Amino acid sequence: MVLVKVGEFLAEEVGRGRPASQDRYQEWSARDPDRPSLAVLQNYGGLKTLVAKAAKAGALATAHEEAKRESEPTREELAAREQAKLQELVSRPQAKEILRIVTERGEAGAREIEAALGWGNGTAANWLPHLRRAGLIVCTTASPVARNARYRLPGAQTKEAKEAAERRRQEELLQHPNGQATLRLLQERGEVTSAEVAKASGFSQGTAKTWLSRLGELGLGTRHFQGISGQKGGRKVVYQLRAGASGEVDTTRGNIHVGIIPK
Repeated sequence: MVLVKVGEFLAEEVGRGRPASQDRYQEWSARDPDRPSLAVLQNYGGLKTLVAKAAKAGALATAHEEAKRESEPTREELAAREQAKLQELVSRPQAKEILRIVTERGEAGAREIEAALGWGNGTAANWLPHLRRAGLIVCTTASPVARNARYRLPGAQTKEAKEAAERRRQEELLQHPNGQATLRLLQERGEVTSAEVAKASGFSQGTAKTWLSRLGELGLGTRHFQGISGQKGGRKVVYQLRAGASGEVDTTRGNIHVGIIPK
């Protein structure tokens, strides 16, 4: 593109008795903000070098073709640019650190990665989509945009790797402040509704429902209905601490018992 502009300068301003001087170029470039300045030309060897290049046979025609291809890329060229940009992103240190954590743990979520690397909230979530698009990781949950999305390396997992990943997922849920607050209320009251958890913990009711459901998945509680629709009080979903349990949770790494230790 720079060489094209220099060619325009030569065609418009240079001729017998009008040399391609820096003063003449500076005056010409000042008339249009799209014309590169002398400072910009220095990045390409300077005015004298570019004038010499433009004078070579076929140089300007080639420069025009390249400028057109740059401004009007084909679908294949656009795809190649996107792929090159993606490869540049996943080769950065942040992406490599995420891959290291996922490789070591078998499976990990954004918050787990951020905790392991000492990153701020949302940092890993910004990098994970690039790694997934590059085929370096795959999502193991229903949706890659879910807040609890987890990732692993592509390919089949061994039974041991799956078990280790599940243990870490369970530990992450149990150690999360929202999970601990919800479990504490369930332990204290024995039976709660999502509205009660929301009011006591300052959660939205949707957040309370999510964490009660997750504790249920871990075997820490059960869900049942109370009341009858249409009658006073209506029908409501109630969560209970699992029957015959003490409410203590053992999360010893390497020998985790997920659930409630029986009395």
